[in-house]
Amino acid sequence: MIALVASLVWITYSARTSSSPDPDREVARAGNEPREARNRAKKEKSILKRDESNASQHESPSGREPLPQELLDALLDNSFRFRDIVVRFSSDESLRDFAAKAGERGLSIEKDLARLGLLRVRLDSGRQARELFELLPEDSEPEPNFPVLVPELPETENVRGIASFGRGATAWLDAPEDRSSWGAGVVVAVLDTGVDFSHPSLAGIQGTSIDLVEGEAPDDSYFGHGTAVASIIAGDPDAVGGLAPKAEILSFRVLDGEGVGNAYVVANGIVQAVDRGADVINLSLGSSGHSFAMEKAIGYAVENNVLVVASVGNDGQKGVTFPARFDGVIGVTAVDKKGSQAIFANYGDGVDIAAPGAGVHAAWAEDQLVSFSGTSASTPFVTGALAGLISQNRAMPKAQLVELLYQHANDDPMPGVDPYVGKGILDLGRVLGREEKGIYDMAITGYYFDPKYFDRPGSTPFLVSVQNQGTEWVDRATLEINFGEVSKTLHFSNLGVGEVKSIELQLEEKHAKDPDGTRIRSSLVIDSHPDGDMNNNLRITRITLPVDD
Repeated sequence: MIALVASLVWITYSARTSSSPDPDREVARAGNEPREARNRAKKEKSILKRDESNASQHESPSGREPLPQELLDALLDNSFRFRDIVVRFSSDESLRDFAAKAGERGLSIEKDLARLGLLRVRLDSGRQARELFELLPEDSEPEPNFPVLVPELPETENVRGIASFGRGATAWLDAPEDRSSWGAGVVVAVLDTGVDFSHPSLAGIQGTSIDLVEGEAPDDSYFGHGTAVASIIAGDPDAVGGLAPKAEILSFRVLDGEGVGNAYVVANGIVQAVDRGADVINLSLGSSGHSFAMEKAIGYAVENNVLVVASVGNDGQKGVTFPARFDGVIGVTAVDKKGSQAIFANYGDGVDIAAPGAGVHAAWAEDQLVSFSGTSASTPFVTGALAGLISQNRAMPKAQLVELLYQHANDDPMPGVDPYVGKGILDLGRVLGREEKGIYDMAITGYYFDPKYFDRPGSTPFLVSVQNQGTEWVDRATLEINFGEVSKTLHFSNLGVGEVKSIELQLEEKHAKDPDGTRIRSSLVIDSHPDGDMNNNLRITRITLPVDD
């Protein structure tokens, strides 16, 4: 089953019009070097990941609910270096009573999130771990303070099949050229490695830096990732294409110079961002651990009408990272310039929308400009779009603006809402032009091959889909498609605004099993009106399906 899912990702990724990487390379590539701290955090993340289905249990001394054995083992192992626990309480009285007793026993307690019913406990020894569990009341629940990381930045330059955006991402989104007022009066919190506000591309931004990371203050070289994120949101539109240049940026440093942090500090940053008046929070970071600290903080943001946007992760696997997977969070995946869902992006529950995330020009530390890839890059495009829309639509509820992004997103090869791009691919042109009459625009969204047919003999079925991306009803559209030795004329009728329709075709076995792939060419016209955007009416793709060894 895993192989089939992986094959589907490849089909989604490769079934697009061929394009070569952007030849205009005037920038460096943003990348990650191997770091001891990141490797340690990954190891700890793996050790602390709880599997509720098969974890053995241990009865605690207090008679509380049994604890996952791996958590207890981690705490009591004197050689284990991760001694950081978050405890959730069901009542203020219970929390206060525990804090007092813990202080008497010499346990290190942090109370930044006490109003959310959370305490952080630092443990120096196995003895302190035993004391902790003796003190915990029945209405409490402990969890590891899960590591939170910047997603590994994928290599996309000169990778076959990936088309980089370069400077063209905002134009590709059909954002207005004049965005000089976008973001005015809107506060955006960037929880990341910090932002270098001295960067030339961020000149003129109203920015504030808040450092929540323990230890020495970082030098400017630590600020690369957070600076890139901020530049996409509010950087100089001419230099890096910032979407909402008038937005105020609150930079919360919650990750260290290696891109490593923890769930409690991120949760604290979310709460502080809400309290400081943030309208939108950008989280280009993630964890494999279902942290109730982050979940409670997300809930606090949602209750206070603050939008939270988060990256889904760059592991190329099923399973969206937290906090993107939480309810109330806008989970963002990445596409390249062809509109292909990036093969490095995670997929599954929690993916809500896609945005540019391959070879995007962005600012970096020490006045650099880089080619920035990953769901870290796609997330601030959605954040910036929301900041711009909030500033231009003050009377509209923020949740309604999010729905506008979803309603006017472009479909991908798998028809409808799917685990790869969620509700679709961000298209600001469609959002902004939604009330303009007389726009006729039909688009080929792609070819979808269901993996369940890959290992069956005979021909392989696939869907070819089109979408009405204009503002007017389309009575009839005609698609000419050629593949293998087949040429067909297909008719689509009665397409409402935003509607997707599909027709199933058959790829003969000799072509489906051809290791060199099969070329599919299709062209689309509206029968009764000129098409307002011919860029999405032609698709030439070479499909390579998995074959048995």
